[in-house]
Amino acid sequence: MAATTAAAAAPPKEGEGGGEDREEQEEEEEEEKPEVETEDEKMARIRAVQFPIIEEYQKILQTVFPLFIRKGAKKKTELPEKEVATMVRALGFNPTHEQVEKLAANARYKELHTTTKLHFAYDNFEQRVFEYLFFEPSAFKRHPKEKILEALLKLAKGQKEMDAEELKKIMRTRGTPFTEEEAVKMLRVARDRDTGKVYVEEYAKLLTQDGQPPPPDPLEPLDERFR
Repeated sequence: MAATTAAAAAPPKEGEGGGEDREEQEEEEEEEKPEVETEDEKMARIRAVQFPIIEEYQKILQTVFPLFIRKGAKKKTELPEKEVATMVRALGFNPTHEQVEKLAANARYKELHTTTKLHFAYDNFEQRVFEYLFFEPSAFKRHPKEKILEALLKLAKGQKEMDAEELKKIMRTRGTPFTEEEAVKMLRVARDRDTGKVYVEEYAKLLTQDGQPPPPDPLEPLDERFR
């Protein structure tokens, strides 16, 4: 009787039904296996996400973008990464170095591999700007003239003017420091050509207005969207 019970409990021998059970189990496991997404498929899915466009900012971007893609870019529809901060400021924003780097890093990650290294195609750059504004709508807001003037007067120790090189030194060493290139660009705008001084009130006024787009490029842009 014990031998009979043991035989009944033993697993079926091959050919006695066990093979069919295994085949059914393997089929079920194959059906349950999720499809593995390739890296190209993943990036295509990420790039396909479209963020809401703000028409006011889009018009400025389309006006300003061609002015930079003509300056040294190998392809005439790509923006050099070093101009990202200038492009964002053209929208009337005052980004920190960290914000510019965050925006550039995201654009770099989502850029097509066919784009020139350290450059961004217009479609990608535009979407990365609107993505940033979608998640952090107040991130780039510029301070009003009164706040900027107050800060500049503190730097100038209450004086209405200051030496341009002194301002450059301060901007290179305090807070979020400017790069040398950013500091040079700043002085081109801030410094009075005749005296070499920075007039605090005039510079504060300029900082509240420099988000206005520059005049259109007299050369006809190559990209149809910029016509």
